[in-house]
Amino acid sequence: MIQAVRTSVNWNQFADQALAGQSIDHQDALRVLRADDTELLAQLAAAYRVRHHYWGNRVRLHFLLMPRAAFVLRTAIIVRNLKFHQRKSKNIR
Repeated sequence: MIQAVRTSVNWNQFADQALAGQSIDHQDALRVLRADDTELLAQLAAAYRVRHHYWGNRVRLHFLLMPRAAFVLRTAIIVRNLKFHQRKSKNIR
């Protein structure tokens, strides 16, 4: 039989605050980050309430098109800038 895990923090209170437009204070933020692993499901449930309120079940995907080409282009720009600065520094001397 699976038993419910009691949590030391009411994570739904944080969700209620977020839905009311309020921020949590520094100490509460540290409690979220330092929470024990047994708190994870309760944290996720509270976070899902906030996410669902604003986004529903919609998902947005962001991805790079042709990331290799972007890397090659960026590398070429960096090399060009280095060559420019090398020439400039030779002319100064």
